Amino acid sequence: MILVTNVTKFLLVLTFCTVWSLVTARSFDSDWNITIYKYTVHIVNGFTGTNETLEAHCKSKDDDLGVRHVAVHNVFNWSFHIAPIFATTKFSCHMWWSGGEKYLDVFRVDGKFLDECGENNCFWMSRNDGIYFFFFNSKEYFLVYYWEPWHGKHTEKKMS
Repeated sequence: MILVTNVTKFLLVLTFCTVWSLVTARSFDSDWNITIYKYTVHIVNGFTGTNETLEAHCKSKDDDLGVRHVAVHNVFNWSFHIAPIFATTKFSCHMWWSGGEKYLDVFRVDGKFLDECGENNCFWMSRNDGIYFFFFNSKEYFLVYYWEPWHGKHTEKKMS
């Protein structure tokens, strides 16, 4: 019984040391300071054939950026800093115009999403048929969400 306990303790310490070495190698600089990354989210009004404003209400659990009115071919953006190994940051937006509305997450800390953003910038573009995301690796926008119909009456749902 004692042998099993000591082996278990040894394996736990070994696992901890391995994980710690991976974390420190990626997320700490040579002075043992936590590396902080700056990210910027860009919401682009890319409507064509109309002069319509995109309405966007974006927020995280800590920050409400308010409703923004983005004119055609203009951009609403904001920046923030995170330490990826500790972060749970997520920004969600409610976007709407006369052609529809959509609730979506525009930033979240997970490896796949951060890789798709690339270079610490996440670009979203409204177009007449839906909302597009700029995939860094392919260097182009792809349709991710279609607009959901609505009846011109703005009601704010709770964004998670």
